[in-house]
Amino acid sequence: MKNLNDKNPIIDEDVTKHIDQQFEKQRALSYLLEAWENAIEDGLESDMIATAAIFAAISDMVNQYGEDPVAKMTESLSKRIRTGEFTLNKTVH
Repeated sequence: MKNLNDKNPIIDEDVTKHIDQQFEKQRALSYLLEAWENAIEDGLESDMIATAAIFAAISDMVNQYGEDPVAKMTESLSKRIRTGEFTLNKTVH
C-alpha cells in the first residue's frame, strides 16, 4: 500500500516541467524588455518596436509550426485582448 507521503514521479515531473517553462518564459521576457528599453533609449518609437516584435514573433512561429496552426492560434487573439489578458495596468471601477 502506498503511503500518502510517497511522491508521484509523473506528477513531480509535470510540475517541474511547468515551473521550468514558466521560468524560461520569464527569462525570455526579460531579454525582450531589455532590448525594448534599449531601442526606446536609441530613439525608436514604441509602436514601431511593437510592430517589429509582433512581426518577428509571428514569422518565427510560422517558420516553426506552419501557417495554418499559427493562423488558428491567432484567431483567438482579439477576444483575449478584449477580455484584458494583455492589459498590464487594469483600472478597477
